[in-house]
Amino acid sequence: MSHGLFKLTVPLVLGIWALPSLGDDADLQRQLEAQQKNILRMQNDLLALQAEIAQLRGDLDALKHTQHGQPPQAPAATAAAAAASAAASVTAPAAGTVQSSEAKQAYDEAYALILRNDLPGSVNAFQGFIAKYPQHELVTNAWYWQGQAQYKLKQYQDARVSFLNAASDKNSGKRPDALYKLGLITRLLGDEEKAKRYFEVVVSEYPEDAAAALATSQLNPQ
Repeated sequence: MSHGLFKLTVPLVLGIWALPSLGDDADLQRQLEAQQKNILRMQNDLLALQAEIAQLRGDLDALKHTQHGQPPQAPAATAAAAAASAAASVTAPAAGTVQSSEAKQAYDEAYALILRNDLPGSVNAFQGFIAKYPQHELVTNAWYWQGQAQYKLKQYQDARVSFLNAASDKNSGKRPDALYKLGLITRLLGDEEKAKRYFEVVVSEYPEDAAAALATSQLNPQ
């Protein structure tokens, strides 16, 4: 997954300013705080709300930048060390590989619940995946599908937070539809102007995406 400006990690939370007191956002924060199962999830929610505030102020450039970097190259290994490393890789998988395999299995199990229409079960499964693997490349997809399940369950406030997290990843293919869903949810929650803002972002940033056609129909109902 790409690492955007609103990278959802615990250390970043310690450095953010307090969110402005904005009616419905303050109310949502109180609801979320009451529902949090752990500190990590609460911190991610707060960052998601900050992303929404920036976007609705017209600060779209903030969601168009990503951080790029490569880990430093390790020193060249000696022939003996290289041989030992190769032997070790044959006899035992790397810890990162094991974790990646476990994470993929956890994600697949959560997605399978979506396919079986076990929406409450999928929400719980994706919550567990996100909490345990917050940096995994599939975490954006997990936020998106969690939002879809919550939306179908009419858990609109929770779905809103999930789609905000998904939309904060600029390079994700889920972002256009996540923004579109945010428009629908915002309209359902009674804020027509915010809803139009989301639809306009989809149309302007992703004119070729299927979500743009849906957003256009919301902006120009027949």
